[in-house]
Order: sequence, then structure tokens, then C-alpha cells
Amino acid sequence: MDKLALIVVGIFVMTGTNLVISSQSNLAQSETRLAKDQYEILARNAALAGLDRVKQKLADDFQNYDNVTGANNGISYEANAVTDGPDEVTVRSTGMAYATDGDTIEFNVQVKFKRRTVLPKHAPPFMRYAVITDEQLVLQGNIYIEGDAANELNSNIHTNDKLKLNGNAALTKGFGTFKLVAVPSEVALADNFVPIYNPTNAPTCFQADEMPIPTMDPATLASTLVINSIDSTGLVISNDINFGGTREEPYIWHIVGDLLIEGGGIKIDGYHMFLVEGDVDIRANVEVGSSGYNGGTESSVAFYASGGVQLRGGAQVWGQIYSNSGVEFYAGTPAVYGSITTKGEVDFRGDVNIYYQEPSPGLTQEFQDNIDVLEHIAYSEW
Repeated sequence: MDKLALIVVGIFVMTGTNLVISSQSNLAQSETRLAKDQYEILARNAALAGLDRVKQKLADDFQNYDNVTGANNGISYEANAVTDGPDEVTVRSTGMAYATDGDTIEFNVQVKFKRRTVLPKHAPPFMRYAVITDEQLVLQGNIYIEGDAANELNSNIHTNDKLKLNGNAALTKGFGTFKLVAVPSEVALADNFVPIYNPTNAPTCFQADEMPIPTMDPATLASTLVINSIDSTGLVISNDINFGGTREEPYIWHIVGDLLIEGGGIKIDGYHMFLVEGDVDIRANVEVGSSGYNGGTESSVAFYASGGVQLRGGAQVWGQIYSNSGVEFYAGTPAVYGSITTKGEVDFRGDVNIYYQEPSPGLTQEFQDNIDVLEHIAYSEW
């Protein structure tokens, strides 16, 4: 081989060697970048794990929380919270991964939270019945109980005593439960209970545990709530009412005496709560509830009576009724679009219709706590 050929071969060999070295170098750099990207993902996951731990602590106790350290899949994190105000806090969580080349890969997640108080989704358990009582519950006459046409809920009834049927005209579109005994028997009563939803084909009338109903004291409740109106000698309502009560802030009446509602076609717009230390007497053809009522899913008016509640004639009541002393339906065609809770007896007379609506959590705040939720108002990561 002549000298020129040797020189050319040498150039090609050197060029090839340089290409191999360059390719190996680029591959090594790519692998290093890929490894660091993977470490960054791991560091981010660790930072998010630390954030979740602090968020849970804030959810448990917004005022008393701890900073946290730990590890997620072997990658360490440190999360710290700083209070920005009575209802705001900023949390920064840092994940730290240590690469094989000795570099520390950090990833930060920072979130600003605002605490917001919201109503529970449902009323307390003892109020989630079309009818519930501590006393014997006797179904007699033409009684029809069903879910309101707009929601088609099971209209369950319950007694912490004895469940009894007089005649066969009573029909409930829900389950019937009792603590003590059914008369003539739960099997004999089964045909009178036809739930809308019964996917497991469970018995429709059966014995169940007691559902405790607390004694309600309007005066005590009034001392814990923001009262909008006080009537020290009783109240008579014979005209439409609209004071702008909302679900979160209902208009609350404290009535030291009795409440009498009489007239025809009376409407109560908005959310209202009546805390009555005496009796509630609803007469004639009185519609109590929102004039914009279109079959909503919950009640907008609540009657809480230390005494009894009476519905007379063709009274139609849109609302949830809660009585210490009992509920009486007098002869006529009274109807309740809502629910009945009482520690006393329920006396059905006449052609009674009850169209079950869930009690509004906005009107049961005094029986259960509101819920604190954490709302994201700022988020960043780097």
C-alpha cells in the first residue's frame, strides 16, 4: 500500500473513532438528562405526597397543624405551612432526589388554601324520613305517602314504638320500620309499603333499631342562632311573606307563644325557620312554602314547635315539621310537602297526603355541625 493510501486509511480510522467517541458522549449525556428527568418526576411525586399530608392535617384542624417530613418511594420530602390569615394558609412542599452523579434534584409545589364553611349534604339521620315518631304510629284512613313527584324518593316511615294499621287504605311508597312490634304483623303490613327503589327485593316492613330523636327546645336554639324577628306573645300570619332568607342564612323567627297561620293561598318565599315555644296551628287552605315552588328536592320552610302541630281542612304545608308534642291531621284533605319528625303521636284523620321532600341542611344547622372545606386559591410548581 502506498503512502497516500495509508494516509487516507488513517484519516478514516480517526474519523470513525471520533464519531464513535462523539456518539458515546451524546448517548451518555442523553442518559444523564433522562435520569435527571426521572429523578425530577420522583421528586415531584414526593412533594405532592408531602402536600397531601399537610392538607389532611389542615382538614382535621385548620388552626393547629404541623410541618411534616418523610419519604415517598424512597424520595424524601419536607412540607411547611405558613398562616396568611385566620382562614388562609400557604403550603410549600419540596421533594428531594439524589442523582447517581451526586446532584440534588429538587421539586417544589406551593398551594394557597382558603378555608370555607359549607352546609352538610344532608339533614341529620333522624330527620331523613317522611314520618318518624317516638310514639306508636297508627296508619288509619286514606293515607298516601310518596316521594315528591320531582325527586321520587323512597318515603320511609319509622316509629321507635309500635307500628299499627287500621283498615287497608294506607299506602306508603317507601319502607316501614318499627322498634317494638307491627300489628297485625310485618308480613300482613308488607303490601302497604311499596318502595320506589328496592333493588335487593328486601322486606318492605321490618323491625329496626331505635332512631333517637332529640328533644328540641326552641328557646335554647334561639340563644345559639341569629334571630331576625322575635314575637313575645305569639304570631298570626295571614298574608304572603318574603324576607329574603337564603339556604345559607335563613330568616329565623323566635315565637314565644303560639303560631297561627290562616287564610287562603298564603305564600312564604325563601328559606324561613319558625322556632315556636307553643303550638303551630295551620288552618283552611293555606299553602306554606315558596311561591316559586316547582318540586325542588328539599324543604325551604321549617316549623320547630315545643308544643303540637295541627293541620286543618285543606291545609297544604310546604316544609319540614318538627314537634315535641305530636302532629294532628284534622278532617279534610291536608297535605305535607316535606317531612314530619315528632317525639309525640301522629294522629291521621281525613284524607292525608304526604309528599316527602328531604329536610334542608340549611334549616338543620342547629342539629349538626357545618363542614370546613379547603379551597385552592393559588397553585404553582417549579
